[in-house]
Order: sequence, then C-alpha cells, then structure tokens
Amino acid sequence: MCDKRYNSHREKKQGNLNIIFLSFRKTFFESAGAKRTYYQASFLNRFEDVTYLIPKKGINKNDNNIPTCFGKWSTIVSLIKLRNRHKKNILIIGTLITLKEFPYLMCAKILGYKIVLDKVENYKYFEDKKSFGNWINIEFGLLLDKWLNFFADGLLVISSKLNELYAKNNLPVLFMPNSIPIDKINYSSKQQFSKPVKILYSGTFGQKEGIELLVRAFLKINTNYKNVELHLVGKGTIYNENRIKKEIKDNNHIIWHGYVTNKRLNKLQIESDILMMTRIDSKFAQFGFPYKVTEYLTTGNTIIATNVGDIGNFLLHKVSAVITEPNVKAIYESIVFCLKNNQEALNIGKNGQIHALKAFNIDLNGKKLINFLKYL
Repeated sequence: MCDKRYNSHREKKQGNLNIIFLSFRKTFFESAGAKRTYYQASFLNRFEDVTYLIPKKGINKNDNNIPTCFGKWSTIVSLIKLRNRHKKNILIIGTLITLKEFPYLMCAKILGYKIVLDKVENYKYFEDKKSFGNWINIEFGLLLDKWLNFFADGLLVISSKLNELYAKNNLPVLFMPNSIPIDKINYSSKQQFSKPVKILYSGTFGQKEGIELLVRAFLKINTNYKNVELHLVGKGTIYNENRIKKEIKDNNHIIWHGYVTNKRLNKLQIESDILMMTRIDSKFAQFGFPYKVTEYLTTGNTIIATNVGDIGNFLLHKVSAVITEPNVKAIYESIVFCLKNNQEALNIGKNGQIHALKAFNIDLNGKKLINFLKYL
C-alpha cells in the first residue's frame, strides 16, 4: 500500500487534483506505452499529486519523486487510502480495459474517482495471432467500449482516427500526442553518414510494423550497397520473431539486437544514420501513432517513415523526414535516396529535430492535459 513512508518527503502541491496512474508495467521504460505514461505522469507531478499503482508483485519505491506502489490487494487499499476529499480524484488507465484491470476500475468508480482512459489503439482491428486468453481480454475490452459513457469521464486519444471514432460518445476527449521533454536535447552536428551506414528499426515486431517490407527492401539494397547494415532492435511474440528471422536467414549485414535497455536503445538510435518506421497501411496501424517517431526525432538523424495514419500531419516529405509508401519498392527507393544524397538526408534529419519535434513537447501538451483534467 502507498502509505506515509512513500509520500512524506514529496513536495506539497498547490493543485486541486489527485491523480492515480494504474498500470501493469513494472518499469517506466518497459514499452512505448509505459514511456508515454511516464512523461505524462512526470509533467503532472510538477503541479499535482501523482501516484503509480501497479497490481503486481514488486517493491514500493519513489521514482522521479512519484510514489510507485505494488500489489493486487494493496492497489485496492491504496485507492481507498489515497482518495483525497479536498481534491478531484482521477484514475488514468490504459487503452483497453481487460479482465485484470476491470476490478480496479470499478473500485475507483465506486469510490468517486473520475475515470480517464488513454486510448492508443483500436483493438477491433487487432491483427496479430491471439492466444485464447488474449482473445477473451480483447473481446471483453471491446464490449466495455460500447458502454464507455457509463464508467468513463474522459478520454485521451493518440490519433485523429481515434478522435473521430470516440467523438460520437458524449464524453470529453483530448487529442494527446506522444510527448517528451525536449528542453535538454542535444541537437545533431553530424556531418556525414557512418561507415558502414547504419540503418535501424526499433520497436515491436508485430504485423502492423511492416518489418518484412523493411527486410526485403534491405536485401535489395544489400545487392548494390555492401557497406550498409540493418539493425533490428525490439521484441515480439515468438511467432512474429520467427517470421522475421526467416526473412533474414543468414545475412551478416542484418544485426538482430533483440530487446535492449532504454539506455542502450538511445545509444543505438543516436549512433545510427537512418531510422526506419515502416508500418503497413492496415486499419489497426491507422488508428495508432508510433512512439518510435517521437524518439527518432530527438536524435536529429534521418527518418524514413511510411505514410500511414497521422504521419503526414506531423512530418513533411523531404523537409522533416523522408515519407514513403508501405511497400518494398518505395522503401527501397527511399533508402537509396538517402544513400545517394547524404547531405540532403542529414539536413532533413536535423530539420525534423528542430521543427517537427515541437509538436511532441510535453511542456506544451502537458498543459493541455492538466487543463483537460481540471475541467472534467
């Protein structure tokens, strides 16, 4: 339970909100969704009371001055104990309410918390192979989505497609892009590509990510350009990882890193020359927005991104990124363009870091978030 030991040294906030983030992720940087939540929580914690509740085994701690408390029953007790009758109590929870989240959501609702759902996907169009347990959870979550007005008080959405989808609900909705602090970013001074040129993909290996398209395009590149490497960073289901490894075969110009720490990921992204986002144009992909694009922009390196979902709303072709179509030929041609036009590609990357990244500034988007929560 989050008790006085984990709140006593925390600075007293003058705000009128008491915000609880409920998550089943044990670390703040475990995934893209975890990072999205972490930067929201860190911004809000500058002005309001913020606590993480994680209904899993773990050791209670303070991280970035945010009390983080573990345990299934402790989460219920903490929801009761942390409720502040002098403030507006808010529970923020992830994109799909599954069977494991539902009891905590209902407990918070009964206790008078305002319920805010952070919508980042549309699981109606989920594409990856599902276990029976995953199928049950997705169907349960989709059923609850039909009754949002009965238990939710507000929605955060990551994309214009989701904004359009939930506009029909009689609920307050805030368009909330992936957002990070940008005030301490080191702006790129890179003058030339590395030798060998390093192309990198980082993220999950789900079907919507189009990794097969990237690998096939790179294999074509590899026949004409020998001094180029493709680095694959991240993880997926065993099925999806094996599917991609079959495409790679024994190519020694493709380096499989697998899952790495956040510190190692940042280093790999900075040391790369071309950063890839190759989502396919599926309905599932159209409703999301890849967190990797936000991370990529911080490096100042050249980004090649397929024109899926909201990409065109944030990035301009050959201005802040190289925008391409989600097929092997187009991805191949975009990589060739960067290899043949090093200086132009470098300038595109630097321009993206200076200008496009502003749209993902947590200081700007966080203010919108805090105002949204105040008026629920």
